[in-house]
Amino acid sequence: MSAELLHFPAPADAPSPSNIEAEAALLGALLLDSRLIDKAAEIVTPEDFAEPLFGRVFAACLSEHGQGRTPNAVTLRPLFVDDPAAKQMGGPAFLASLSGSGAALFAAGDFARQIADLAKRRRLRQALNDAAVAVTGCEQSLDEVTGELEAALLDVSGTRDGMVELSGAGCISKALALIDQSDRGVTSGLEAVDNAMGPIRRKALAIVAARPGMGKSALAVSYALGAAHKGHGVLIVSLEMSAEDIGERMVCDLCFDSTEQVPYAALVNGELTRNQIHSAMQASEALADIPIQIIDTTALSVGKLSAIVRRWKRRFAARGQSLDLVIVDYLQLLRAPGSSGRYEQITEISQTLKEIAKANDLGVMALSQLSRKVEERTDKRPMLSDLRESGQIEQDADAVLFLLRQEYYLGKAEPDKHSPDRFAWEDAMRAQQGKIEFICAKRRKGREQTTEGRFYGQFQAVRG
Repeated sequence: MSAELLHFPAPADAPSPSNIEAEAALLGALLLDSRLIDKAAEIVTPEDFAEPLFGRVFAACLSEHGQGRTPNAVTLRPLFVDDPAAKQMGGPAFLASLSGSGAALFAAGDFARQIADLAKRRRLRQALNDAAVAVTGCEQSLDEVTGELEAALLDVSGTRDGMVELSGAGCISKALALIDQSDRGVTSGLEAVDNAMGPIRRKALAIVAARPGMGKSALAVSYALGAAHKGHGVLIVSLEMSAEDIGERMVCDLCFDSTEQVPYAALVNGELTRNQIHSAMQASEALADIPIQIIDTTALSVGKLSAIVRRWKRRFAARGQSLDLVIVDYLQLLRAPGSSGRYEQITEISQTLKEIAKANDLGVMALSQLSRKVEERTDKRPMLSDLRESGQIEQDADAVLFLLRQEYYLGKAEPDKHSPDRFAWEDAMRAQQGKIEFICAKRRKGREQTTEGRFYGQFQAVRG
């Protein structure tokens, strides 16, 4: 596909191969239509531009877009008034010249792919030149030269996929460096949950699993709000509840600890008092100040999820925040198009969630359904083998947390009022009222244990 290209002189010291016109055309397309920015960012980075000024313009586009603003020649102008390279190209007016033609809109993807390809070629060319010099100089061993060249080839071919190569001493140094870091993972402030499961560390996958009615979604919302209040950036990807459903639960949870609580049923049915409406509005205002984002979607593939996480990691960074935790509700609703059987699909989904955590340096919490086998037991206590269509879930997870509310099962087994078992049932209900057990069945960095918290169904809030 062809498009009209603007002509800018290549800098004298620009490494070859490069296509400065393609870089200018891509920027012009982004300044005309900011909807193209996320797609371009999946392909090319600011460092891929041969012209450093264009790389800075692209970075500015990413930053503005990530903060919810629309980058264009007018809004970016203040950022380049004092830029020496911009002055050489005619001052900030050069931004207007970039977006002077709309023809590039139709080939923006082609331009981005070419820029990324040429950047890889430049890096490979530099690696080959360095290897040639090293071979000639004989200062490095042949093994060292070929090792560096092999690393460059892996980087350019894209087969490295975030691989990190360290010596044994390097691994120990990396581990010891964590001792001085105050951020050792995401915690929610729900003491019982944090004690049972431990912090959700970067690169880790935590599974929260239970049968329906146990409070998975309520826990996810309470956990997300607690983590965000502690300064952790949180992204909730919901395939089950709508954004409105999540918003209602958040309001009730946030108002739970206030002087004017908001019952969930009253909110859903539009039966709030004036004071409760005021409390809900205050909760909404408070929510605007904490780093939490909701994605309401259906039929999401694991590949698309990976792209969404990368996009929002950039957007959080543009706001000066760090995306630390992604919550997926729930695992079995994700799709893995390339897999055949359900077991293979769940395996790929589980492995991809772990890869997302590692590649993006964040924690992932995935909610999961348990099989009906749990309800066939007298005590209803879940086991790792109950993970529905488990695939690799148990192996991939760094932590597995089960939820159990005996009150729920007792409620379903209520005897007749005149039954001789009625008094014993009422005693059991009083003993279990509001209790929720957090059963940690796997914890890679810590010991498995069971703790107890409180589930306030009237407010869809979990405390511990």
